[in-house]
Amino acid sequence: MSGKFAFAELPGELQNRVYEFTLKDPVAFDVTRNPANGNKKQVKFTGVVTKHSASPLLAFSMISRKVYEDSATFFWLQNTFRVLEQKHTTRPHQVARAFLAAIGPRGRRVLKDLKLINYGSLVEGYDRANDRTRDTGHVSQHVRQTGHDLQVVSIQLGLCQNLQSLHIDLDLAELFSWLANSTEIFRAWHQHHLAELSASALKNSEEAAPLAKRQKVEEKEVMRLHTPLNMWISAAKGSRVKQLKVAWKVTDQRAIRLFTRGFQWERERPPYGELKAVALSYLRAFLEPGC
Repeated sequence: MSGKFAFAELPGELQNRVYEFTLKDPVAFDVTRNPANGNKKQVKFTGVVTKHSASPLLAFSMISRKVYEDSATFFWLQNTFRVLEQKHTTRPHQVARAFLAAIGPRGRRVLKDLKLINYGSLVEGYDRANDRTRDTGHVSQHVRQTGHDLQVVSIQLGLCQNLQSLHIDLDLAELFSWLANSTEIFRAWHQHHLAELSASALKNSEEAAPLAKRQKVEEKEVMRLHTPLNMWISAAKGSRVKQLKVAWKVTDQRAIRLFTRGFQWERERPPYGELKAVALSYLRAFLEPGC
């Protein structure tokens, strides 16, 4: 009698039970940079409850190609993944970029539930020592690198065709920083958008039509801008995500001044409530009703 165990010959239901025991966490898998080797492209998976890692995938890959493909599909499809940015002093979007690259085409094709925690934060990934020395060149470089990483991530997210739920932590300092070119562009868009909503309620169609036409032209112009909000919209539309959840992070006034390049607010403190309303209105205008 042979002592070998033919896992590949087990019924599909039993194989799935094994996958569930070894590859599933009831809450989520936390995704962080692997601090052990300093490799920026390598990420680490840790089950929140089970403390499982992704190492069983390597064992399944030694059985057969089909078993590996089935187990990998189960792992990416059946779990929620929480990408934790800045846990090991990383620049914004670096862990998300590494994660979406590491899971490959198969993972991006079946990934279902993704949470990007502390994701959009120019401040948390910035060396404040340069702020004290007023090194504006360092600030500019930090913003450019962040913008490039965000662009790559938005393209990668657009390839996640099965994404059902996407949670992101957004920082108002990032949405309305140098990356956004000009805060006033979006505030002006918001005012025109409210005017269009009012125009749609007008009984006189002759008054409503010009406003609606002008709004369409302005939407095309603002969507051409290379901004974080537009990147998020592009990613959501590309992936056809069903639900976008946003947690708003508010940074301190010092950070706002640093990353908005001398923009003069009308009040002593930035109008957080107004900026949040502008961002929400903008996202809804371009994503609803599909998302």
